[in-house]
Amino acid sequence: MSRRVLVTGAASGIGAEVARRFVDAGDEVVSLDLKDTSVGVARHVHCDLSDVASIDAAVAALDGEFDALCNVAGVPGTAPAELVLRVNLLGLRHLTESVVERIRPGGAIVNVGCG
Repeated sequence: MSRRVLVTGAASGIGAEVARRFVDAGDEVVSLDLKDTSVGVARHVHCDLSDVASIDAAVAALDGEFDALCNVAGVPGTAPAELVLRVNLLGLRHLTESVVERIRPGGAIVNVGCG
């Protein structure tokens, strides 16, 4: 059975690999990232997780429900502290709170963090 999965950070690194694995499994993947992804996702929505207005616009552009939200986007701890907090904590929290009602019963929210 195919799942519908929302993946942040799908343009590079771990996020791209997470998206690729879902795509390879036959799942429908919608990606959210500042940059376009080379992974064969069903749909890509531009989103700057450091900007609440960008998050709100991206969420408004999404349709339907999801079986999972994989929050993989993030900036390294070597970036300025304000940016790290805006993206890795506040942005992901705002996004998650904005889409949580669209996660189907039995679905999952996964947050990947690094330090």
